[in-house]
Amino acid sequence: MDETIAKELLAYIAQNMITESRYLSSNPMTSVEIIGLLDKIAELRNLSITDNGREFNKIVDFYEEQHNNQKG
Repeated sequence: MDETIAKELLAYIAQNMITESRYLSSNPMTSVEIIGLLDKIAELRNLSITDNGREFNKIVDFYEEQHNNQKG
């Protein structure tokens, strides 16, 4: 991965992450809204949002199938 792209992704995550209150949990969870992240990745890859989404869905399907095969 190109260093510039990596830094842009890190900056996007830093600007868009949401962390739970430390008062609610001793180990607060941090999350990033996935659609915005996928849109940013599409932009950096010079792909349409639709094509990037299709590729992402294929990857998700692959890992779900692997997980289901391991279960039984």
